[in-house]
Amino acid sequence: MRERGGALLTALVAIMVLLLISGVFFTFINQQFKMETSEEKGLKAYYLAEAGINYGVVAVRQNPSEYFAVPYLNQATKLSGMPLTGPFGTAYGGSFNVSVQTDDSNAKDYSVVVTSVGTYNGFQRTLREKYQFPK
Repeated sequence: MRERGGALLTALVAIMVLLLISGVFFTFINQQFKMETSEEKGLKAYYLAEAGINYGVVAVRQNPSEYFAVPYLNQATKLSGMPLTGPFGTAYGGSFNVSVQTDDSNAKDYSVVVTSVGTYNGFQRTLREKYQFPK
């Protein structure tokens, strides 16, 4: 005698197994997407901090007498207009905040330490670079 419903039971088990596999696959893809999004935001914050370093160096190079004046020597000075929001347009978002610390102890060269904090969607990256250029 043949058992009735055997094919139905087999089909249901196969569907359940396929649903389980697709659920695991979907969860894996979703986690991977979240991780890539976090990396992307961190990279954008890093690039904003790097742009801030360049912004600070250019500001000091264009007007060294302002940053090497007596009241600002050997102390961190926040650049005016900081934080600079949306330096690459509103579509990019983010901001950077730059401060410079000057050191006039070297008679030949200007010495500057530029610190920049890039912020993008709650992610922050801080860079600090030291530059020397002739007086």
